[in-house]
Amino acid sequence: MDALLQSLRFFAKKPNDPNCVVLGELRIREYLKAPTASLQRLSSAMDDEVQACQGANRFWIKMQKILRSQSED
Repeated sequence: MDALLQSLRFFAKKPNDPNCVVLGELRIREYLKAPTASLQRLSSAMDDEVQACQGANRFWIKMQKILRSQSED
């Protein structure tokens, strides 16, 4: 999961790149296919990222929504 979060942090630093959300979603889907993936741990880690940026980063909020939609599937 560390590699995923590192990738997502990289994408979050490029708020004007329209591909970042799509690439972030692809990375999340890829991670969740792994047998050791933990939806709960990832959700908690994303909550921490949103708090760390004090909710000002729309990228993380979009990633949270994507993760929630994955949990509903």
